[in-house]
Amino acid sequence: PTKPDVARAKALLAEAGYPDGFEVPMRCPNDRYVNDEEICQAAVAMWARIGVRAKLTTQPMAQFTPALQAF
Repeated sequence: PTKPDVARAKALLAEAGYPDGFEVPMRCPNDRYVNDEEICQAAVAMWARIGVRAKLTTQPMAQFTPALQAF
C-alpha cells in the first residue's frame, strides 16, 4: 500500500480553504459488524493527523438505522 502523505494532505486542505482543518460529525453503529466501532475510531484517528476533527457518535444498529434514514 501507498504510504500516507500527511504533509500533502494538509497542503490540500489549506488549498481548499481549510488551513486549520475542520470538524465533521461521524456516526457509526457499534453492534452490527465485527469491530465496527473500532474501525470508526481508527478512521477518526487517521483524519485527526491532517486536521479533520471527526466528532464520533456510536450507537446500536436499532437506533443508528432510523437516524440514518431520517437524515
